[in-house]
Amino acid sequence: MQHKHDHEVHEHDPETIKYIMQKVKEMPVFEKNEGEKRVILATADDRGMESTYDPFLNHSNFLAVLDFSGDEVKSVRFVRNEISNLRGGVGIGIAKWIVDNRADAIVAGRIGYHVQEAMDKMKIKIIECYNPLQLKDLVKIIKKML
Repeated sequence: MQHKHDHEVHEHDPETIKYIMQKVKEMPVFEKNEGEKRVILATADDRGMESTYDPFLNHSNFLAVLDFSGDEVKSVRFVRNEISNLRGGVGIGIAKWIVDNRADAIVAGRIGYHVQEAMDKMKIKIIECYNPLQLKDLVKIIKKML
């Protein structure tokens, strides 16, 4: 797979992509209730609403799945990002996992080409945030953006 990134074309190693996609298949896919809005974002830890948001989606320690009903948070689930330490194709895997989990929006400060492309194609809203806020404070911002 080849794409242009920061003005230079580079290719991803097919074996790395295969490994990433296998790891993504092992990550949970959560059921989504009718009428709920799902937001996926990255966190540095998994301490519930006290967790610290991480603006670097692809290489964070955890991915958080928040389900909203109206402006109420119905559930918060954390998944260890098993591919965070890899390079060269992580965005492909993260994008697939986000789509598989039927996200309505993601929160991120920095996203790569593959995540951007997938979110645009699937019409998943991108809420930009660059500050490492606690999840309880970030939720207030998310509610206004949904």
